[in-house]
Amino acid sequence: MQSYEESIPQDFPVNREVMRISATDLDDGNNSRVLYTLEPARPEDAGYFRVDVNTGVINLIKAIDVSFYS
Repeated sequence: MQSYEESIPQDFPVNREVMRISATDLDDGNNSRVLYTLEPARPEDAGYFRVDVNTGVINLIKAIDVSFYS
C-alpha cells in the first residue's frame, strides 16, 4: 500500500479538490481495477476529506478548525 502526504492552508475552500492520486495495475480486466481509500492518521481527523474510490480525487468536505489543534 502506498501512502501520500499533502499540506493545505487552513482557509482552503470546502468542496475543492485537494489532490489527485493515481495508480495502475498490470493485470487484465477486473484484476486490474484500482480502488482508492483514505485512512486518517488520527481519529479526530476523520471526516475532513473524501476520496472518489474510482478516480482518486480527494476533496476537502469540512472546514479545517485550527482552534481544535491549538
